[in-house]
Amino acid sequence: MSAFIRAVCLALVRLFYPGVRVTGGERLPQRGPAIVVANHPNGLIDPVIVGLALKQKVHFLAKSTLFRSWLGKQTMQAFLAVPVYRAKEADTKQNEQTFALCRDIMQQHGWLALFPEGTSHSETHLLPLKTGAARIALQSEAASGFRLGVTIVPVGLTYDDKGVFRSHVTAAVGAPFTLAEFAGAYAADEIAAAKQLTERIHARLSEVVLEADDATLWRGFRFVARWIASKTPAHESDADIEALARRLAQTYKERVQEEPEEIAALVHDAKKLDRMLDTLGISDPFALDLRLSMRTVFWFGVVAAALAPIAAVGVLAAWLPYRLTGWLTPKLTKGETDLIGTVKALLGLVLIGGTYAVEAAAAGWLVAWPFGAGALFVLPFTGLVALRYFEWFSRRRALLGTWILRLNHGHLLAKVEAERAALYDRIAQTLAAQ
Repeated sequence: MSAFIRAVCLALVRLFYPGVRVTGGERLPQRGPAIVVANHPNGLIDPVIVGLALKQKVHFLAKSTLFRSWLGKQTMQAFLAVPVYRAKEADTKQNEQTFALCRDIMQQHGWLALFPEGTSHSETHLLPLKTGAARIALQSEAASGFRLGVTIVPVGLTYDDKGVFRSHVTAAVGAPFTLAEFAGAYAADEIAAAKQLTERIHARLSEVVLEADDATLWRGFRFVARWIASKTPAHESDADIEALARRLAQTYKERVQEEPEEIAALVHDAKKLDRMLDTLGISDPFALDLRLSMRTVFWFGVVAAALAPIAAVGVLAAWLPYRLTGWLTPKLTKGETDLIGTVKALLGLVLIGGTYAVEAAAAGWLVAWPFGAGALFVLPFTGLVALRYFEWFSRRRALLGTWILRLNHGHLLAKVEAERAALYDRIAQTLAAQ
């Protein structure tokens, strides 16, 4: 059962996030023992993404409440989870066993993923880190006289939009480090050594996590990084863009202390541009750079019309279980927000798959069994077509909307383009690290 749940969950995560981009993968150690420390923006999805990015079977810590139900326990076991007990939910003395299991994983040269922020969140910056990861690493090394060679691997997770179906995620691997230099400090004061190592982990994570004061700035750093990269095609890879966005954010922190008025003016103008684009219904400023010919628009309409009937069948066949999944998920998770993504995915698989089976059986009973058997294969196919259709359509809808705006309000878009170019160039000159 665990193997089946693992396979299903991996497939669903790959379906929801079709592209897991890995940058700095060459930094990964060839073997364990290794402790991966990552930021925690997306609940139970994060450990799955880490496993996919590292292409390793990675153990991870999960709060003990996730093990209470049968489904939760099976899912946790499928992903090699180790329970951690929090004071408000359980007896924390049980964590001694948890720490012992983690030390065993290290002794066996395994991989362990930890999220030292301690909780999943949607902030645009790192939360203060807990010392658990440092304590496990140091205890494991101390048991071997600091000869085990535990490697700490920082990984920064960046979701383009974690709540949007079929969006992308980047896993940036930072510079790994070992713990030999902490041997003396640990022998002198275990608590102080754990705090010192936690500070090192925070510093290394800060190098691979994009941090900003608010969501507007967070998006702005990424947009400006893309703008600068578009001017230098040799440096417009995903890795280069993400690294540049982090450098912009870091330089911003430094410059806001040195020249607060100038930086405040830039932020004001950036937010003004953001509001202008939002008013025009443009979510991606780079949609302004693309031009559509009448020929392209014509073929867009032809393809959309040709596939619409199949997509419509796919929507009608799965609409009810899709809506039912959204309604039932909060009731089943009972406030456990970390479970929402997993439960929603599994429940959707069961309800939509079950609906297809019922619809196929009904078709076989009302018409003929060969027709029903065919429907069992055709209905999932229409669902896949519907998925791809709306994904394809949504990508082009922004372009079509910009094209229509350009036809009707070309002078307004020209003004927005000019303001965007001037603003981005000012930001690049002010913040871009040389």
